[in-house]
Amino acid sequence: MLAEVIVGRAPVDSCSEVQNFVRKTLAYRENREPHLKNVWLAGEWIAPDLYGADDLEPLRT
Repeated sequence: MLAEVIVGRAPVDSCSEVQNFVRKTLAYRENREPHLKNVWLAGEWIAPDLYGADDLEPLRT
């Protein structure tokens, strides 16, 4: 299962922090460096017989 909508939060307290956050986000999106493709997907125990890693496994492709 994959989310159709992704919601996130920007940890900012001022306009300058918003500008910095957006600048870094856009720079990251435009950067095609190979090392940026190495991502850690961590899963943890959610409930009995339910682990987060099980849902993250399909994303490893």
